[in-house]
Amino acid sequence: VFKKEVGKPIIEYLIDERMKDARALLIERELSVREIAQRVGYDDPNYFSRLFKRKTGYSPLRFRKLFS
Repeated sequence: VFKKEVGKPIIEYLIDERMKDARALLIERELSVREIAQRVGYDDPNYFSRLFKRKTGYSPLRFRKLFS
């Protein structure tokens, strides 16, 4: 039902929402990548960084430098 209504599986939706929050935190605040990963729900900052890069095309630090 969720996929039919939203157009993507719930896990993909959750990841997209977490990455949206992470992008905002990278731009707005001077939190470390580790702190941002934890705030958006990832215990492993390395996994978060790989996922962030896969979704955005940028590492978290590169994204911060380019967009903040």
